[in-house]
Amino acid sequence: MLRRALALALLMSSVGFATGCGSSQSTAPSLSPEQLNAANSREELKKRLQDIASSGAAGSALAGMKGGIEALKATDEKLATTLLADYEKLEKANGPAQVKSLAKKMADSL
Repeated sequence: MLRRALALALLMSSVGFATGCGSSQSTAPSLSPEQLNAANSREELKKRLQDIASSGAAGSALAGMKGGIEALKATDEKLATTLLADYEKLEKANGPAQVKSLAKKMADSL
């Protein structure tokens, strides 16, 4: 009886080790930061720009904004062109004061 119990325990533990805890493959889709943070409407763009203007930090907060600005071309090409030029400046801004100023200007234009 003890032998049978020991054999069963050994069999169960070897099956457990062989199967592991589950799949090692991730089921989450691979999306870029731009896709994850896309600003798809005027309101989203304005909100994000206001957040940047209040914090003075652009960096990763800019991810996905360029696509949203380019999408504005369909409805307001002049505004989109102006915002894209300001976006390029915002990407290269030196220091929080310059970031805040540019982001506020862009948000106010929306």
